[in-house]
Amino acid sequence: MAEIRTNKYNVLLIDFRYKNKRHVLSTGLKDTKPNYRLVSLKCKAIEYDIKLDKLDISRYFPQFKKESSNGETLAEYFEYYIQEKSIRQSSMQSLNWAWRDYINPHFGHYKLNDITKHEVLVFRNKVHEKMKASSTKIVVTHLASMLTRALEDGKISQYPMHKLGKLDNDSEMIEPFSFDELKHFLDFLYKGNYPETDMIFIWSRCGFRMGEILGLKWDDLDFFNNQITINRNLINAGQENLPKTQGSRRTLTLRPEVIDAFKRQEKRSKMACSYIFPNPVTNQRYNFPVTFANRFRVLLTLAGVKYRSPNQLRHTFATLHIGAGESITWVSKMLGHANITTTAKHYNKYILNLTHNDGSLFEKAFNNGQNGYSLVRVEGK
Repeated sequence: MAEIRTNKYNVLLIDFRYKNKRHVLSTGLKDTKPNYRLVSLKCKAIEYDIKLDKLDISRYFPQFKKESSNGETLAEYFEYYIQEKSIRQSSMQSLNWAWRDYINPHFGHYKLNDITKHEVLVFRNKVHEKMKASSTKIVVTHLASMLTRALEDGKISQYPMHKLGKLDNDSEMIEPFSFDELKHFLDFLYKGNYPETDMIFIWSRCGFRMGEILGLKWDDLDFFNNQITINRNLINAGQENLPKTQGSRRTLTLRPEVIDAFKRQEKRSKMACSYIFPNPVTNQRYNFPVTFANRFRVLLTLAGVKYRSPNQLRHTFATLHIGAGESITWVSKMLGHANITTTAKHYNKYILNLTHNDGSLFEKAFNNGQNGYSLVRVEGK
């Protein structure tokens, strides 16, 4: 008997058994009433052919290839796989990059059933030789998604990526600025009247991701209610995307110091661009985050402060506010984390207490010139 199912992409599948082998194959159709009627007719036809023992699966599923030495390659299956993908633009770019530069050159010519766990581990090690663990994980995750779908479609009999084990985590370390460094850096910027001054000040008080702060527009800012809404994430080539996660789309209540900085920025750039923090050279949005990153390196050098990437301003916000005694729940909301568990996992060693929740303790500690290292570092770590 053939049954209709749906997968996590809401695509209709037909589940049937023929010659003692189960097949769960995708129709490529979304689960709508018209499509469901079409698939129901296909199910009846498949059941009829099974009863006659004359089923030709490729007649109903053109993508299906019989398992043989001439079976379907991963490159052939990828053409089918990518047609039904419905994901964010940045995720599609990531998939195309992983496929073009890594997966296809290594596995494109492999028959699907010839991809073994050993081959996957060899592939992962080769990729990891060229880039860090977090980037390698992205590539392997895309491969895993393809092979999971191939398993659902009955193209492979065994999933070759079960229990691969973890790579050593070599992602960017949390290396925040201390209170002293941040205060010195901001003093330098204000004295020099650099156009990036208020942007960096706001970043240190709100904990945005780089794409979030570069993507802020004046329409996102509500001076009347002292709030700002994060609606987008700016990626390479100046393309706008949704924030990283559902929780990242958030509305934040801003302290008076931050509102004052936004008002100074308003005088500087509102008439020039719809984006709050445009490139001061072009008065247009930043087309590439690396453009700001390069400028940030120059400013740190001029200020005599040890270089960190701009993303460390997000970590600086989290660690110094937590170190000053602000509520981890408030910090987590400002960061756009899904829950405080995520925040605690990243910044556990900086948590001293859970008593305040409005940012006032940070301002008090900052203005009093407290030693940042005593606040953000746990003795012995």
